[in-house]
Amino acid sequence: KSFEEAKENKKFSSGDLILYFHNAGFTGKIYFDLNDYRAEFHDLTIREPHPDHTIKFPKYDGLRDDLIWMCRNRYLLKLLKKGELTVGTYHFSPHEMQFLVLVCSEEYLKGLHKYAETDVRGDKLKTLYQFMDFAPAKMKEYPLLNEVVVEKLANAIDDQINDKLMFTDVTAALGLVTKKIKEGYYLTQRDKRLIRSFFEKNDEYHSAQNALALVLKEKILAQKDTELLKTYLQRVEHRQSIADIVNLAEFVQSKAFLEGPAEFQEPIMRQFSLRKEKEVVWILAPLLKHKDPELAERARIIMGRITGKNLGEDPADWRAWYTAQHQ
Repeated sequence: KSFEEAKENKKFSSGDLILYFHNAGFTGKIYFDLNDYRAEFHDLTIREPHPDHTIKFPKYDGLRDDLIWMCRNRYLLKLLKKGELTVGTYHFSPHEMQFLVLVCSEEYLKGLHKYAETDVRGDKLKTLYQFMDFAPAKMKEYPLLNEVVVEKLANAIDDQINDKLMFTDVTAALGLVTKKIKEGYYLTQRDKRLIRSFFEKNDEYHSAQNALALVLKEKILAQKDTELLKTYLQRVEHRQSIADIVNLAEFVQSKAFLEGPAEFQEPIMRQFSLRKEKEVVWILAPLLKHKDPELAERARIIMGRITGKNLGEDPADWRAWYTAQHQ
């Protein structure tokens, strides 16, 4: 009642609120303190904020209402966490779903995807996937989201995404992402998902995917773009194709790799550590003479795992082993 009166008289700021929690499984009395859109969970026993429990909310007029709505509907969160919530129980609005993406952790977001799957019309999944179109230029369209929040969502639901629903026109999507990379436009989480996805083999998709892969490699090597490299290598890791060995060899023989920083070299070397093909030995052997002793040692360890031998520091000995395997 007091909240409704204050709301009617407009005696509070949207960015200020205190909520007390009782019998919530916490030690001592817990209260939630929202001050100028910065929220902290406080423990009256230790008289200070809980570590790592500080949230900075975006500034918007409905924040207080959203927080109180969530507290009043905690049973929905319990069902969401268990993966038992369906549209038959409750219909989240697009705004409510956006708020949940903002505040919820990974396990709840997985439950949110399961919830969206129960909508036979597909509207809830469509809404959830639209959040992955967030870009800094779309702040007004997605006022509760930012890059960190959307990346959290993408990571949480990565193994649940239905690519057929996310990409209804694969060829057009591949062409658009290729153009974005060429012209230096921002890549959304949906774009990154497309880069590391695979679709039914046909000439149309194959041509578009090859064009995208070529532009990606050129961009990565020209700019030593570590983040784009990691996205590209996720595609390689998911597929585990022998054809990708050729692409990995191109990377490891490039000037960007040989003269680049450790941050650029690390994700490439990690991929080699996951491979079992004997060709890895031929490709990595020259790194034994690299000026960075740590990189040379990393190559030696990877080759030793594949060969079951320690053939020393001469690349010729390792390549001789490879040649012997093919005689």
